[in-house]
Amino acid sequence: MKDSTTVGGVSVAQAALEGITAHAEEIYPYECFGFLLGQHGQSCIRVARPGRNVDTVRAHDRYEMDPQEFLQAQLEAEKWGGEIVGFYHSHPDGTAIPSAYDRERAWEEYLYLIVPVAGGRAGTVRLWQLQASEGSFLEITMHIVKGGSADQCL
Repeated sequence: MKDSTTVGGVSVAQAALEGITAHAEEIYPYECFGFLLGQHGQSCIRVARPGRNVDTVRAHDRYEMDPQEFLQAQLEAEKWGGEIVGFYHSHPDGTAIPSAYDRERAWEEYLYLIVPVAGGRAGTVRLWQLQASEGSFLEITMHIVKGGSADQCL
């Protein structure tokens, strides 16, 4: 997240997390992809917005975002004072650990939530952030915010 530290972890709205795992299970055996939306200057994911994986050649183990969807997600978040704080995707029949391909394509200021999916069922998600100085990912602790309102994720 651009204006905040993730040292103490990141709050994640339960509804967002449930939407992410449902999306991953629905798209299996292909990789799902989506946007993590939050507030400026806060370590919080309020909304998960599904995206479309435009990689039609290797959709089983790669994702590619549509630049137009990136702009649409940013505009959607700006309506309530938010921004894109990261991205989520699944690893069909894999782990929730970033791959070498994930590392090559990652941007330092964003969060990356990965959902492992085995046999069509989502496993335990993990959240990561690229540490450019080391060239590796740092796992970020997630604090699940229960309840129906994304506004509680503050």
